[in-house]
Amino acid sequence: MPTTMNHRISRTLSVIALFASLKTAGAFTLGFSDKQLFLDLTKSSDATGELPNLGYRGYQATTLGGITLLPVQVGGHGLHVGGLVVSPQYDWTSLLAGHDICLDGSEDIDVSFAPCHAFGFDIAEPNGYNYGEFVESKFTITLFSNGEQIGQVTYEPPNGVSAFVGVWSDTRFDRVSIRETIGGGEDEYFGHFYTDHKTNPNARVPIAGLWNTGFNVNGARLANGAVDPHFKAYMGSDMSQWQASNPSWAWLANSDLSAWITPTGNGNDTHPAGIYDLEQTVDLSGFDPATVVVEGRWLADNAAELVLNGVTTGISLGEGHFSNWGQFKVESGFRYGQNSLRFRVSNYSSSGINPVGLRVEFTSVSGAPASNLSQRKFLIDPSATYLRVSGDPDAKDAKPIDLAANNLRPGDLVLLERRGLYGFAPAIPQDYTGVQMIGVFSRNSTLDENPGTPPLRVPGRTASSAQSFATPETYFGDHTTDIESDFYISQVLVRIPADATHLFVSSNDVFFGDNITHPTDPLRLSVTKISDPNHDSDGDGCSDLCEILTGTSPGDSSSVFRQTPSFNGVFSTQLAGLAGRRYVLERSANLAGGVWTEVAATGPLAADLPVTLADPDPVPPPAAFYRIAISMP
Repeated sequence: MPTTMNHRISRTLSVIALFASLKTAGAFTLGFSDKQLFLDLTKSSDATGELPNLGYRGYQATTLGGITLLPVQVGGHGLHVGGLVVSPQYDWTSLLAGHDICLDGSEDIDVSFAPCHAFGFDIAEPNGYNYGEFVESKFTITLFSNGEQIGQVTYEPPNGVSAFVGVWSDTRFDRVSIRETIGGGEDEYFGHFYTDHKTNPNARVPIAGLWNTGFNVNGARLANGAVDPHFKAYMGSDMSQWQASNPSWAWLANSDLSAWITPTGNGNDTHPAGIYDLEQTVDLSGFDPATVVVEGRWLADNAAELVLNGVTTGISLGEGHFSNWGQFKVESGFRYGQNSLRFRVSNYSSSGINPVGLRVEFTSVSGAPASNLSQRKFLIDPSATYLRVSGDPDAKDAKPIDLAANNLRPGDLVLLERRGLYGFAPAIPQDYTGVQMIGVFSRNSTLDENPGTPPLRVPGRTASSAQSFATPETYFGDHTTDIESDFYISQVLVRIPADATHLFVSSNDVFFGDNITHPTDPLRLSVTKISDPNHDSDGDGCSDLCEILTGTSPGDSSSVFRQTPSFNGVFSTQLAGLAGRRYVLERSANLAGGVWTEVAATGPLAADLPVTLADPDPVPPPAAFYRIAISMP
């Protein structure tokens, strides 16, 4: 039997409300007063950065880093950011480090930001009063998404200390209103604000590897006559390397950013007329080729065109561009891995001195990181199998899936999912039921000729991390079909074995010849390669592997794990369970190095089902924390 690999994630929540009250409006919302706990659990970071000394801002919107503050106009003198107005060096309060955010009158303000799941801020209520009679203040913090209220918490800051208030929601929100519902003219002060907003993971980032002409491998300008190591020169089948060069009398002078390169290192030498290809290569491994953009400017004598991976880009440089720059921008034609960029220089015939040269400066080379998830889909013939058959003349041999040809390698973590339906001929719609799929990895692409005794039909079979599955006997003759290395495919995470080169897939049946695929929803296998299980493709704070286990979309930051917790002396929670998962409810007395104890469990589920997990015991004082651990064989 193969060894099993257990993939597990945990989701943690507090049973005891951290504030005086906690309300929800269509979303599950948690409040925090422990700053470090908030930052650790939500993966939030400082959204404002160091607060500037802006002074009095009135009622105008003020952007600080990734947030925008808009005070509510209720009288007084509005918003202050920095130090005390009459003396910029004087701090509004010593309870908060650095500059502060201060509001005259009631501390009522709206805060907007990029959509996120978590938001928090530093706050200080002095132990006494600055202006007006001291009152114990209370705040209501309301969350909005596209103008719609989705959640609310109330908070009463302690006196005389630096405090924190944070809120997390399972629904993304983009604005928070902070209202001082009890209090007034006495002062509270705000410090830094925090969110879990991540930059767009699909945004382009700089790509290294392309060099301006005239530089060595250490990034230093070459002396004239030194070989440029980054460009290979071709004239027909002959390859050479050009040299950094002094410019010809009519060429634009060299600079610190680039230098001319020529065949001999002298811009005044004469060279044969013809086509010279100056090639530089760049490795785009790790980037999505469809997002790569290369921009720059160039000079050539006499003219030139750009060729990418052997295909002309349509970008050219006309005659005479040896003293004034031409621009180029390449946005398509790139491919994963090595790419060839050729500057094809034309040297025209001349009766006098006939120099040839090229000068290139790359101004921007960028692309989005390649997706962590790559998916392949394969149609599966339900009448074909790798299992032993008997009295089944119309059964076909299953066709192997070549792993390497589909960019799948030993050690890769893949999610195998069954899709579509099949039935028995002649079939009617209700007959397309009970669909099952099985698979086995192999060291080769061959099947034995239906032997009567083991080893059964996959001579190269190899064990994987997936749970072994026992197949039934043949319909005729009750012959054994089971292969100890094959496994059931509904939705299974598996690492490709070290010696595997192919994957065989079959419907799980006892008679195959009469099987037909569904006409509009054909039987197929989806294979999703997960390059980095800890990568977060959509930047929502949950890894791609975590999202697969919880059933959310790794490419959609609005797709989040949802549950419905309830507390009435005892704790329970409800969620939508997924086939193949095991759900465990665990309890701990604290989150800082606490021991987690299993209190309820269910699964692995045979099908998608609603799940309720309940602690059979009353919640122990003074507090309890619960988490749901989700595992998948």
